[in-house]
Amino acid sequence: MPAPVFRYLIWDFDGTLVDAYPALIEALCRALAEYGVVGEPERIARLSQQSLSYAVSTYAEANDIDVETLGERYMQHYRAMPDSAQPPFAGVAALCRRVVAAGGANYIVTHRGRASLVRLLDHHKMLDLFADFVTADDDYPRKPDPAAFVAIIERHRLPRATTLGVGDRDLDIRAAQAAGVKACLFAGALSEAASESGAPKRQPRLTMLSTTTPRWRRSCFHPNEGARSGAQGQSNPVSGCPPSGQVWSGSRISAGLQHGAWSAIA
Repeated sequence: MPAPVFRYLIWDFDGTLVDAYPALIEALCRALAEYGVVGEPERIARLSQQSLSYAVSTYAEANDIDVETLGERYMQHYRAMPDSAQPPFAGVAALCRRVVAAGGANYIVTHRGRASLVRLLDHHKMLDLFADFVTADDDYPRKPDPAAFVAIIERHRLPRATTLGVGDRDLDIRAAQAAGVKACLFAGALSEAASESGAPKRQPRLTMLSTTTPRWRRSCFHPNEGARSGAQGQSNPVSGCPPSGQVWSGSRISAGLQHGAWSAIA
């Protein structure tokens, strides 16, 4: 049975396309410092896996701080962060370009507001790589509710068999699966930049998940061996192949894109 070819990618944004967590963590640490509280980057990162608002409320309740006030101070510090402090992960822009060049399309479903999303994409010269996005401004239920995914799929009549959701948190995966598409976990959203503030350093990797099986499968995005598809100029943005169990770091992903077609291990 031939492996599926994924032509339509629905991406999460923060921690998946861009390495935003270092800036988000630093902003919360600065806000907490105003109240004499020392923010723990690793703990904030762990809490943020549920949501950033959960990290804010957890620290507010633990330190008797008004949650709305802390949230406002956090957002003020975050807005002061330069766009350059939230770079795209190595290899993702090239992968998005390859999908578009091969006749596919990229989409975004994010809890971030539209204005800041567009600003960051434009700053990193990636805005033209995305056909559409759903943001917090669109007022859909938050992930893991699949409504935003379903909206993108139905709006653009995307075939579910060739559509792939990509995100860095469990809620991204659950939302994609509930919408009836395969999902890919981008693990390791905290980069070397985060370690400068004391946050853990991890190498990014992409791991495939099944639409029907809730268990994790040890597999990842990696280039086809020998770059045969690229050498032959075939249109093959992301195709399935047997699992190898090998994890490619962000730097190897970026290098691999220079040598051939991309495969998603299903």
